[in-house]
Amino acid sequence: MAFKYSSYRSNWPPPELIEGYEKALPGTGKKILEAAKGRAEARSQLELAESERSDLRMRRAQIFGFVIAMTSLILAGVVGIYGGSWTAAIIAVTGLVAGIGGPAVARVIADKIYFDLQKAQQPKRPAS
Repeated sequence: MAFKYSSYRSNWPPPELIEGYEKALPGTGKKILEAAKGRAEARSQLELAESERSDLRMRRAQIFGFVIAMTSLILAGVVGIYGGSWTAAIIAVTGLVAGIGGPAVARVIADKIYFDLQKAQQPKRPAS
């Protein structure tokens, strides 16, 4: 007994395969081509749907970034009016970076501020 393995990377089967099936079972070649056409159309529809979802995510990200940036500027203005100039500056910069640069940049800045505050609050060890 011998086995033959073959594969193809296209949506369309190779002509030799269709020809072999057509010889063994007349009419099968047409069915294979119809199935391949259906797979190609389904893949095309999936790719289009994915592209549309990606566009929607990008639009949402731009809108949310704008909202975050504007909210932080308004909040910084209010805090600045009532006397917290350094706090207002930190809110403005952090909000703008988060709105423009995204959550990853905001996380890096927040971690830096947090660890700097932790380091400042630790008791100083006397020099030995």
